[in-house]
Amino acid sequence: MARYPLALIPVVTSSGGRALKAPDAYGSSTGTGTTAESIASWVAQGAGWIHLVDQDALDGSSATRPHVPRVSAHVQYAGGVRDDASLTAALATGADRVIVEADDLAWTTTAVAAHAGKLVVGLDIRRPDVTEVAIELQRVGCDRFLVTDEAQSHHWKHEDRHLLEEFVTRTNRPVMVRGGIHHISDLHALHDLVAHGIDGILLDDAVYGGAFTYAEAVSACADRFDMFIWGPAE
Repeated sequence: MARYPLALIPVVTSSGGRALKAPDAYGSSTGTGTTAESIASWVAQGAGWIHLVDQDALDGSSATRPHVPRVSAHVQYAGGVRDDASLTAALATGADRVIVEADDLAWTTTAVAAHAGKLVVGLDIRRPDVTEVAIELQRVGCDRFLVTDEAQSHHWKHEDRHLLEEFVTRTNRPVMVRGGIHHISDLHALHDLVAHGIDGILLDDAVYGGAFTYAEAVSACADRFDMFIWGPAE
């Protein structure tokens, strides 16, 4: 039986050129290194994609904008990209994909039309018009979304899950999700939606804090999904 594609994507947050490394086993990550060293530590554990958050750019500084190292994984860059200047800088990092924000829908539409295969549009699942915005962006060539749940509780449970299910069933593009992953059971809770279009789950605080290891996350999904269909970087 064919398996659906699903990537588990560690989040690396770079600040001042430094970032937490992947934990070696159980327990919180206490080691830091350069952004490249942090990315490499996740690649060593089998990650095929990395979600690189540029905290300096989010804080209003581009002085230490990280350059994406050459590693055997793909990297998607997120740094509050929402205008021409920040998009140009983000594309210059060498990332395989760039996350752009849809605050200004007119600008986002233009950017996606110009760089369709390179950009992923980030959306908050609780945005009232989230599905309508996604459908409009599909029309101009958007081929992937990153949907985040910013709720302080519930996340992909109860009404938040309903919102996510509606989003993935009404759009026809691959969707990555971020937020609400605290335990292995939270990964299982998203599995039923993979068939509807989820093909990536971002892992952040839970793996850095020792709730589970990256290997355990892969094992929890490997029997039902193809974890490596996206493949390593060439």
